[in-house]
Amino acid sequence: MTQTRTPKELGYRFPAEWELQEAVWFAWPVRDDLWPECLEIVRRQLVDLYLLAAKYQKVRLLCPASHQEHLLSLVNAASDTVSIELFDYETDDVWIRDFGPLFLLHKDSSQLGIADWRYNAWGNKYPEQKKDDSATAWIAEQLGIRRFSFDAVLEGGAIESDGAGKILTTEAVLLNPNRNGELLRNEVSRELRSGLGADEVLWLKD
Repeated sequence: MTQTRTPKELGYRFPAEWELQEAVWFAWPVRDDLWPECLEIVRRQLVDLYLLAAKYQKVRLLCPASHQEHLLSLVNAASDTVSIELFDYETDDVWIRDFGPLFLLHKDSSQLGIADWRYNAWGNKYPEQKKDDSATAWIAEQLGIRRFSFDAVLEGGAIESDGAGKILTTEAVLLNPNRNGELLRNEVSRELRSGLGADEVLWLKD
């Protein structure tokens, strides 16, 4: 870790998925080579997902400026009442749950923090996907939220939180050598506790 004080020391915690959220984040697909012969179908289905989510909360979407007109044409063709907040950032792929920011909440206030872990495209399976690892830092800068940067690899989909100090994860992902080299379970647990403000890490095999 590069910072001197950890989120846990400063009083931050990683909320549970069912807690109130200000917004839900998505990323717009732009690469034909990742979605061969089906990109437009994927885009239309994603627009349906954005519109559904926007009925209940704010939707924020990473989409480069060069693609925003096309995206908005699809949105407006389906609904003239839904507003989606666009951010001019081009990702390689759409799986923002894994590469996007892990938002932290201070225990004594509504102050937010962002935990920024390394993302290596699921164990360097897709070395051509480099932009996604930088998305979290960019989002933190745009929102003006304090960012905590970590050297360990952590995908957002690899963990669950109860919001009260427990983190659930799996050995199959976080102890895989293609994620964090030779780090031991107790070392990864220590990183998760300090970086996510947790008290206990619960491990499943798979």
